[in-house]
Amino acid sequence: MAYVGSWIRDAVEHGVLEVDVSINTGLGVSMLCELLTSKTLVKLRLGTQVYGELPSHVLLPSLKILIIETIFFESKDLSDVLVAGCPVLEELFVRHEEMEAHPYYISSRTIKKLSVQYSGREDYESGLSLDAPSLVSFDYSDHALYEYTPVNFGSLVEARLDIRYSKEVDKPDISGLMIGISNIETLHLSPASADVSFATSLSI
Repeated sequence: MAYVGSWIRDAVEHGVLEVDVSINTGLGVSMLCELLTSKTLVKLRLGTQVYGELPSHVLLPSLKILIIETIFFESKDLSDVLVAGCPVLEELFVRHEEMEAHPYYISSRTIKKLSVQYSGREDYESGLSLDAPSLVSFDYSDHALYEYTPVNFGSLVEARLDIRYSKEVDKPDISGLMIGISNIETLHLSPASADVSFATSLSI
């Protein structure tokens, strides 16, 4: 896979604006080190089934759109390392279709649009924490989890929720999420989300 690193190096050296890396061979994140310090990159899509720790230094000063598809991050690396290295990021899309390692903590002071699409989850007990005070639009699809805490959406205007029951979670609690979006102007609920939301309201 050395040629992949060579392609990435050439792209960065030529001031690339948009990169789409989609490899299904368990590529290590370390191979993307040079890409994660690009000064010109505006849009980046990473996937799929990429493993390993992120490099300690991530700086993408021009990146505005980040799309993550089934990346196996260590702990809070998605927010504390990757997103933290994107000071002007506006749109974040996180999709995860594997049975493990769903990012459970998403935080950014700058993003205005966030899409979280999870399926195939088995780590329901981890819950989900969302901190995005500048967020305007939120799209979320997942099974209902045991808890959502904290949820900081101080600027949210519109949300779309597709939250489904799972037999793995006896008593899901989405109250933290619903409180976090309580001041929005427009809410789109799937039929399944409406059922979960109603059941949660009865238990509060």
